[in-house]
Amino acid sequence: MITVNDQRITPTVFPDGTQQVWQLAPALMAASTWHICWSFAAEAELMTLMQLCDLGAGRPMHLALTYLPYGRQDKAISNEATFGLQSFIRVLRLCAFDSITVMDPHSQVVVDALPNCQAIYPHAHVTAAIHSTQATAIAYPDAGAVRKYTAIYQTNCRIISGRKVRNQQTGVLTDTDIEGDPAGQTVLIVDDICDGGRTFTALADALYTGGAQAVHLFVTHGLFSKGIHVLTTARIGRIFTAQGEVDTRSDAVVYRATSPQ
Repeated sequence: MITVNDQRITPTVFPDGTQQVWQLAPALMAASTWHICWSFAAEAELMTLMQLCDLGAGRPMHLALTYLPYGRQDKAISNEATFGLQSFIRVLRLCAFDSITVMDPHSQVVVDALPNCQAIYPHAHVTAAIHSTQATAIAYPDAGAVRKYTAIYQTNCRIISGRKVRNQQTGVLTDTDIEGDPAGQTVLIVDDICDGGRTFTALADALYTGGAQAVHLFVTHGLFSKGIHVLTTARIGRIFTAQGEVDTRSDAVVYRATSPQ
C-alpha cells in the first residue's frame, strides 16, 4: 500500500494488466510537499511509485519505507548471487527523493548507497514488548544481530547470543548454540524479520534447554510464511512486531492492538 500525505493511492488497472496513477484529488496535487509512505505488498507498486514521482515532480518528496523490499537480497551483482536490492537502489536513485527513511533494514547496504537515506527503529515497540512480557534477558539470533541491536536498543536486560552450528563438510545447519546463561530468565528474542521461523524455533529450543523460564519473540517485520503455529509449537509464548502483538490463538496473522509505552 502506498499513501501520499495520508491519502491512499489506488491506480487504475487496465485490461492488459498495466496501471496508471491519475486523477488524484486537487488538494493533493496542490500540496507543496509530498510525504509518501510505502508498506510493500507487491512488485507492481514499484510502477505506482515511479508514476507518483513523475506526477509530483517539482516539489519536495519524502519516502518512508515501513519494510525494505529486497532487503535480504543485498549481495553484489552476480549471476550466482541474490542482488535484487542493488536494482531497487537504482530505482530509488531515479526517483531522486529528498529524503528516505527505512524501518529496520536487514543490512546497511541501502543506507550506505543513498546519501539521503536513514534507518529508523521501533524503539517504543521493543520497549513495550519488554515491559509487557517482563523480560529479563534479550536473545539475538547471532553475533551480527548482537553488534547491530545492542548499539540501538539500550536495556538493562541480560544479553544472550545465538550461534548457528554447521556441518563443516556440508555447510548445513545442524544445531543452534547460545552464549550467555538463560537459566530462570524470561527471554525476549529480538530480530528484524521472521519468515519461516526456523531460526527462532531453534533458538527457543536452545534457550529452554539452557533453563529459560519463558521465551517470547519481537521482530520488526513479521512475514510468518509458515504460519504462527510453527512458533507456538516451539513454546514461543507471545509474538510482537512493529504492527502490534500477534494473536497466537489463530494460525492466520491477526494483530491485537497494543500501545507502545
